[in-house]
Amino acid sequence: TRITTPMVKTDAGADQRPSTWDATLGMVVEQLHRMAPAETALICSARMTNEELYMVRSLSKQLGITKMDVVPRKGENDGMLVSDDRNPNSTGAKMILGKTGAGLAAIGIKPGDRVSILAEGCNNWIISELGLLYAGAVSVPLSIKLEEANDLLFRLRHADVKALFVSKNQLPKVVKIVDQLPDLEHIIVWGMETTDVAMAQTLEQLKARGEEYLKEHEEAFLEIGRALKNDDYATITYTSGTTADPKGVV
Repeated sequence: TRITTPMVKTDAGADQRPSTWDATLGMVVEQLHRMAPAETALICSARMTNEELYMVRSLSKQLGITKMDVVPRKGENDGMLVSDDRNPNSTGAKMILGKTGAGLAAIGIKPGDRVSILAEGCNNWIISELGLLYAGAVSVPLSIKLEEANDLLFRLRHADVKALFVSKNQLPKVVKIVDQLPDLEHIIVWGMETTDVAMAQTLEQLKARGEEYLKEHEEAFLEIGRALKNDDYATITYTSGTTADPKGVV
């Protein structure tokens, strides 16, 4: 069952919630539970306030409802990653991360390979970084302030980066230097439906590949995570390089 907060217009034309919505929301959840107590699952709109979500969660626990997710409205919050407790630990979020990691495995990324992220901070960053960790890869985060001719080129070469997640805003930087990056094999672009850049695909295309990959290789993919050890590298973060070449901090 999908629960979405209704909105009404004020005299000034602004959206607001009906004054009776809180009471109605509680009755809706209780009625659903009476109809099918063993089968009730709630999907709440991200339009709901934290107070409304807290109320629904509390009531759900009282009623024994264990399946609950929060999703963004269609066309809004692009790349938004939310769940019942606003962290990426829900089943739905794990599926997104699993598809991303499996997509990397499908294109040949192996445990220990370096995968970089060059983008503005957003939820796609979380999806990409956790996804690459699912694949056993090593994250190489890069600042958007880096200039392609020197700092960016040095880091991508020095880390032997094999795949790169990049936002559409930062993609032009990569295009300018891609011929100087012999180890780079894959570019995954955020925020674009299609791309004609050589060796590039969109994040959605990568996740689609991952979904197909999991149909036949799910157990092998899950084994990657099980095989990780505490002393395996997770990330390489570079120093600023103000006094000498940047150093990669593991």
